[in-house]
Amino acid sequence: AINVLPAVVSEAASRDTFLKAITPKLSLLWTGPGPASVVKQLGEFLLSTVGATVFVYKIIPATLELEQVSFFFAQFYITSVSVVKNYVVLADMFHSVQLLFWRSADFSLNLISKDYDNRVYLSTAFMMDGSKLGIVSADDEGNLQILQENTRKLESIKGTRLLCLSDFHLGSDASLLLPHDVLSAEQVKKAVITQPMDNRPPPPPPRTRKGSSFPLQLFGTRFNKMSSVRTSLLVGTMDGALGQLIPLDERMYKRLLLLQQIMTMLVPSPLFLNQRDYRLFKSTKFRMFKKKGVLDGCVLWRYNSLHPQLQEELASIVGVTSYTIKENLHEIESLGRYF
Repeated sequence: AINVLPAVVSEAASRDTFLKAITPKLSLLWTGPGPASVVKQLGEFLLSTVGATVFVYKIIPATLELEQVSFFFAQFYITSVSVVKNYVVLADMFHSVQLLFWRSADFSLNLISKDYDNRVYLSTAFMMDGSKLGIVSADDEGNLQILQENTRKLESIKGTRLLCLSDFHLGSDASLLLPHDVLSAEQVKKAVITQPMDNRPPPPPPRTRKGSSFPLQLFGTRFNKMSSVRTSLLVGTMDGALGQLIPLDERMYKRLLLLQQIMTMLVPSPLFLNQRDYRLFKSTKFRMFKKKGVLDGCVLWRYNSLHPQLQEELASIVGVTSYTIKENLHEIESLGRYF
């Protein structure tokens, strides 16, 4: 009798057979300089950063390879890149924030403005409020700053310096600034009756909330992001906390700012800590000014848990009713419900 032994398949051969059976397959078409720390889409082009250098590539349809068309040297290691249309924001480990403009006609990245305060920024993001464009940056000392280019102000040095609009102390390093469109309410569309059966008067116009232009959330109201002209930011910190940064109307902001100032003076804080001083900009480097300009949601949302009589007293100091303040807080919650 002849014994036939089974063929011994090597581990490498079995692994190759398994990998070939997997679909879809990824194949390497082209490799560029590296290691790349950030990769972003810039319109029809691809932007990548290697150390302190920014490279811009375009794809060649015939060979499916990338061709380098431009580069920019940022002088230090780049930590974060944000892109909106043709505007690019770079944040590095020493030279703060730089605002660039991409021109596809001659494949050039041009420096428009930058922040002259040398700080270590961990993340940056664009924030839009209608026709206004701001740059939100988070440093390694737990601070958030909102910067903007304004050529009309003298301190901007003809637009070459980014101006600080507001600042806020988070207390922890923000490693993620994720932009997202703010929701907008769309009224319910009802069918138009061409031949009414009675002579009833037409319905009244849609009501709005007191103290704001936000419409009432009636049954069937839909929230969408297509008609939104504002963006909010989802803030993620290195200690696992999450927060939201939402732009507000000027009238609502002033009303809630006055309420926040009154609550910090009249309402006892936990362990009698100074909440107002804690949110001020903090840094080991000296700075002449502190802009503030960002509301503290931890303080404002304590208003809903207060006694109704105390709520009325605080609202009367502000000059409105407690209903108006609650509606403003509810509006902020509705704007942030985009998940």
